[in-house]
Amino acid sequence: MVRASSIRSPLVLGADDKDYTDLQAQFSLAYVSAVAAVGGFFAEEQGRGADKDGIDMSILRRGPLGLARSPRLDLQVKSEGRMAPADNPFSYRLKAKNYNDLCGMGFHSPRMLVVVLVPEDAALWMGHNEAELALRHCGYWASLAADSVLPAGATSKTLKIDRANVFSPQSLTDIMDRIAKNLPI
Repeated sequence: MVRASSIRSPLVLGADDKDYTDLQAQFSLAYVSAVAAVGGFFAEEQGRGADKDGIDMSILRRGPLGLARSPRLDLQVKSEGRMAPADNPFSYRLKAKNYNDLCGMGFHSPRMLVVVLVPEDAALWMGHNEAELALRHCGYWASLAADSVLPAGATSKTLKIDRANVFSPQSLTDIMDRIAKNLPI
């Protein structure tokens, strides 16, 4: 059994909200990178220009896969400190700008939201021993390609995310296969 780190992290929710939020975001990107690597894909964090367009990270595979060469998926990655959801689907509120950046078709690369839920106590985000490494809790994906942009004046949108949409190496492989075949995700 993997146990949480014996070192107590000073980063608990409310201790220093800015540092906590930034490190939580960094952890969520590490989670996505780990999933991508295990699935045989490359994960690239995007710079300021892509971030302003709602893209935090891109997933790609070199070479042919299906009908496409070097398929690519752009991700907006969010994180929230809370327990794994009991409800299915679970609710996640997204700012209007972030929602609109993901909506609709017509992007050169398909876009998707990944929400990584982590324990509130940063010391519990990861457990490890010599045999294994465990990242807690879980990431979930949502495609907003079929959704419409929010009207002017809207401030946020509450999404219903299906718990079956676990962001895993297998689900990422399935998504990338669909992209390579020019099918919607």
